[in-house]
Amino acid sequence: MAPARQSRRDNSVTEVQGTASEILPYQRMIASMANNATAAEANDSFTGDQLSGIWNAETEDDIWDADMAPPLNAQHLAGCELKLHELQVKYSRGQSDFDTPYVTSDGKKFYVMITAERISLAGKNQRLMRLPEIGERFSFNTSAAYLTAKLYTFWSRGFFGGGKSMTALIQATDLGEGQAVLKLARLASRTVPTVVAEDNGERQDSLIPDSEEPPYAEEPPF
Repeated sequence: MAPARQSRRDNSVTEVQGTASEILPYQRMIASMANNATAAEANDSFTGDQLSGIWNAETEDDIWDADMAPPLNAQHLAGCELKLHELQVKYSRGQSDFDTPYVTSDGKKFYVMITAERISLAGKNQRLMRLPEIGERFSFNTSAAYLTAKLYTFWSRGFFGGGKSMTALIQATDLGEGQAVLKLARLASRTVPTVVAEDNGERQDSLIPDSEEPPYAEEPPF
């Protein structure tokens, strides 16, 4: 078994009362998020690099529209294949109208902000809105239950962040009436056609994984 990664995060659970056997995993995660969270600011960027969008605009209409995009969230990125670079935990100031299961006893609501880039043209909403270009770094936010839990767990165990990255797919299961369950899914290996010999000119599909499977930490951080 590969050695456990040394976590760079503050995963203490000092805010939770009770013995380790009495603390539920959900409570441990809330406490860990609280120890890593910073308050949301009015100038926090959710929509990607809008300044670059303005500067790189090709037409007059593109210039006008570059900073008018709605806040980018995980629902907009349904079906997108992403490289994940960094995560920040944020909590809302005062009253907030977003839904999240990640709430402290004093009412602080948590969400995560992710720095990522698209690695393919996949995406269910690319005909409805301008999604970031392939290779363009951007930020998006989410408080979706399953998606947030998996993103935070991967980040807290050192799979991405601090100069490391990993690839994943935002998978959406349609529930109807504009509702969907968002989950983080493993990218499937792809077949890439390659010429294996010049003498016969035959082509062979080589199975190339998107990324190597990182070693798994033995102990959970929360």
